[in-house]
Amino acid sequence: MKRKVKVSDMQDSLKTYICLYMCGGTAVLLIFCFLLYLSIGGGVSAYTPEKSNDYMKEAKYYIDHMEKAGNLLSLSGWAFIPGENIERYKTHILLRNTRSGKYIKIPTAMRFLKNVTQHFFNPDIETNYNYDMSGWYAAVRTNRLNSSPGQYEIIILYQNDNNYMLIETGRKFELE
Repeated sequence: MKRKVKVSDMQDSLKTYICLYMCGGTAVLLIFCFLLYLSIGGGVSAYTPEKSNDYMKEAKYYIDHMEKAGNLLSLSGWAFIPGENIERYKTHILLRNTRSGKYIKIPTAMRFLKNVTQHFFNPDIETNYNYDMSGWYAAVRTNRLNSSPGQYEIIILYQNDNNYMLIETGRKFELE
């Protein structure tokens, strides 16, 4: 025996699905905005470096983007130690006040960069290494740094795969 479905029942079901879809979409959008807020302004903290345990290693790095627009500082680049695969990612960007020597750790996210591995691939050697997880992106609103004006140097805190290395990039910016 077939059950007859009323048009009003179908309309009510459709309204329910639309409402659930819009509520779910709104929740996802709010979570995305909150995570974006944290990545740009949250997570800023003072940092005291430990003694480096990797004196004998030489890192390769590059800052491919550095921009200070208004009160937003954004940086991106990559860093790795030649001859080591990156299996566990843990790189952060530090800002060091050149006058006081104090460090500030800013929010940093990993960027997956296949082009770094491809660039350093050498067909003439037996073993090549995976540097895909060498990329990073950092952004912070400078008014959230709670720091004194002056010149700041960009430092890469490289902690991938149990390494601990401060990479002084020589790149600086002025904080008014």
